[in-house]
Amino acid sequence: MSTLSPLSPPFGETVELDSSFDLGSDPANPKLSRRRSKSHGSTQPAHLPGQPLISLTSPDISKHIEKELLTDKLNNFAPYLWLVATQNSSHISPLHKQIVRGRHIVIAEDPELHLVWAYDRIYIKPVPKWLLSRAFWVVHICGHEELEKAAKGYLRSWYYLVRHKSDFAIAQEHKLVPKGIKYGALMRFLDAFRQIPEDEVALRYHFGDLRLTRLNFYGKFFLGEWAFFKLYGQYGPYFARFYGPLLFVFGVLSVVLSAMQVGLAVQQGGGGGGGANWAGFTGASRWVAVVTLVMVAAIALFLALLWCGMMVREGIYAGKDLWRKKRSRRKQAGGA
Repeated sequence: MSTLSPLSPPFGETVELDSSFDLGSDPANPKLSRRRSKSHGSTQPAHLPGQPLISLTSPDISKHIEKELLTDKLNNFAPYLWLVATQNSSHISPLHKQIVRGRHIVIAEDPELHLVWAYDRIYIKPVPKWLLSRAFWVVHICGHEELEKAAKGYLRSWYYLVRHKSDFAIAQEHKLVPKGIKYGALMRFLDAFRQIPEDEVALRYHFGDLRLTRLNFYGKFFLGEWAFFKLYGQYGPYFARFYGPLLFVFGVLSVVLSAMQVGLAVQQGGGGGGGANWAGFTGASRWVAVVTLVMVAAIALFLALLWCGMMVREGIYAGKDLWRKKRSRRKQAGGA
């Protein structure tokens, strides 16, 4: 099996899925162009697939590729992403399992949102057709360290998203992969990215699925932004998420105040003038008021401890995982 040179794409010509580009006749100075169509004998449009306003010779093509691939914000967030997600690049649920978990797929062209999920949705970036071409890699991606790492990490994530034919059908249904690609061909192409090591992908792709609510929470501290991504675009849905907790708090306070009111009324009445029976009722009412307050306090304490316990458990798990990763890296560095 031949070894690819440092400036070669991680996949061979036999598995590339887009052969519409040509490198020209000078290997020392490759220039990207579109090949002639076999069916019509005419040259295909000399623009970036899916971007009719960006020609292959345009100086804007590099900026467009960077915008399509780079995840600078998440790369900067990477040292703290262990607080957000499992430290495992393969921790990516296939497309069919995303649906099993009740999430619907939302197309997101922003690479920062790729594999970010919130509640009942997950954002996935469709595969650009030009990323499936060896010639395009040679000219625009290979040799550019940040772009190459981002491209490798992104396509490696697709290896985990499409593990079954049902995943491929879902990807086709949501237009996540270019038209005309067969299931077997896509699997062979993605398999070329399966063994790419962590040090050859962007830091964001050292992790898999990311939870948006945690990104928004920790982003305030580590990114200096109010929200990593605003999930709600209007005030109504934004404030609606507070209704449930507020109603719960008001309900608890209502029970507490009612119990206190009963206790005070009993104390003021003192059972006077009502004989022994009313005195017994007064004592029972006082005890019911006290027991109600104690129960409300116990439930509130239980919920608070439960929340703290879940946070501590997740913190311990993330800390152990981080320690395991560092120890593994030290062992690899020592054995090198």
